[in-house]
Amino acid sequence: MFNKLILPIVLLLFISCLFPDGVPCIGSGTQTDPYQVATLDNLLWVSTTDSTWANHFIQTADIDARVTSSWSDGRGFGPIGIHYESVEESTYDPFVGSYDGQNFIIDSLNISLNIEIYNGVTVGMFGVIDGATIQNCNITNIEESGMEPLITAKKQVPACTSTD
Repeated sequence: MFNKLILPIVLLLFISCLFPDGVPCIGSGTQTDPYQVATLDNLLWVSTTDSTWANHFIQTADIDARVTSSWSDGRGFGPIGIHYESVEESTYDPFVGSYDGQNFIIDSLNISLNIEIYNGVTVGMFGVIDGATIQNCNITNIEESGMEPLITAKKQVPACTSTD
């Protein structure tokens, strides 16, 4: 019995080393073939692959995000779209694409970022957007610390809900 457990554990560890920034989504990111976000690993890939932030995404399943509370030394999920300023550098890389949650749920997403690092700006699943279309998202049981559920700058997101 013990030997049967070792192989799956080793395989999971190997896969997690191959994809530390998530698993790429199916699709090409176009309007007719959007990236399909089906798992938490897909959502992680979206947040860590800024080269895709001008593309189109659809969520195709409910996502359980409880494990994000232990990510990045307790800081949780990194937002999609960033604006970072410090004395040494400034980075402005907003999400400008589209994300349609198709009324699927993202449950227990955790973002606990140091507000001083982010210059007092609240942070959510979408950290910074500029001309993006975000719709039909449902985020439940939010684990928040300095976080707006969906985005910053108090922008309105149509047909989206969040609960904590």
